[in-house]
Amino acid sequence: MNRNDLRRVDLNLLIVFETLMHERSVTRAAEKLFLGQPAISAALSRLRGLFDDPLFVRTGRSMEPSARAVEIFALLSPALDSISTAVSRAAEFDPATSTAVFRIGLSDDVEFALLPQLLKRLRSEAPGIVLVVRRVNYILMPSLLASGEISIGVSYTADLPANAKRKVLRRSLPKLLRADSVPGSLSLDDFCSRPHALVSFAGDLSGFIDEELEKLGRKRHVVLAVPQFNGLGTLLAGTDILAIHTPGHSPGSTCLYLPEAGELFSGDTLFSGGCGRLFEGTPAQMLDSLDRLAALPGNTRVCCTHEYTLSNLKFARAVEPGNAALLHYSSQCEALRAQNQPTLPSQMALERDINPFLRVRQSPVAQAAQGYDAQVSLDDAVAVLAALRQWKNEFR
Repeated sequence: MNRNDLRRVDLNLLIVFETLMHERSVTRAAEKLFLGQPAISAALSRLRGLFDDPLFVRTGRSMEPSARAVEIFALLSPALDSISTAVSRAAEFDPATSTAVFRIGLSDDVEFALLPQLLKRLRSEAPGIVLVVRRVNYILMPSLLASGEISIGVSYTADLPANAKRKVLRRSLPKLLRADSVPGSLSLDDFCSRPHALVSFAGDLSGFIDEELEKLGRKRHVVLAVPQFNGLGTLLAGTDILAIHTPGHSPGSTCLYLPEAGELFSGDTLFSGGCGRLFEGTPAQMLDSLDRLAALPGNTRVCCTHEYTLSNLKFARAVEPGNAALLHYSSQCEALRAQNQPTLPSQMALERDINPFLRVRQSPVAQAAQGYDAQVSLDDAVAVLAALRQWKNEFR
């Protein structure tokens, strides 16, 4: 192939190929590139035609590259790095005279610690530059970087777009914030008996502290979940609540669980018969959130943000047409809506029986997901949830 022939090569296909080489999974490649699984499958088909080679062969839950794919990757990866470097250096940059607009993402704790010093230095060394700051966390960061809405972000990070580069600035340690006047340190018994506040970007009610406590056979009681750090001092003043900085834990959207009242305010994470769209997170994060919510007591009242029940149940019946509990609940909800009555709140035990997104490890649900996307592995709960969510997006 000469350079003139390169005109028929889609650069996006090469990026998909590189991501598949890293991830060895259509599902994970789709998550990394913020594309649907069908789009990745279509790109892989075109790549196979371009290189006249199967490129990847499924072995169990993974896709193993062919010898030809390994050879292509060895040549392609440095070439893509060179293209990226060349494009980024297309223009000279002089901070003293530049009037460029820079869009960066900062988590609220980083903004508090970093931004004052950064602004002072910018006003001194780059007075013409305009800085636009977007609030980020590890859930929001990947999509903002992939869409170009920010060019750099400073926060705890997890999965990032395939072409993103990451540098560790510092390692964060857990920190305990208490606003009471009780002298001295806390014993483990005191720590576990006190009510806790958890900083969670999406409102989960447990984190890695709870995982460590479980190893000791202990547990704590979280009574408040908030999405950012900067309001904790005011919120906790005069209370006996404890808050722990757990950087980067918990996917999903903001939820509040009141154990004494037996109520879950599930926001846009969990609906009766369904779950929220994946606007800001990944299937793995959503599955983790739903698993945690599903573990709540069965008599927990599920208070959702929206009355989407009938449309959710229509989809659920397409997934599990033989689920007797689902069919019975559907009839009840249709009767309520016919009388202009709400179907909510629901109960967690019921949701575990009828909600396909809480049932991704059940054989009928996994098989239905595989029927929608043949590449879904029946024992890969994340892939099953991803397929269900994409199916639901397209379902009418």
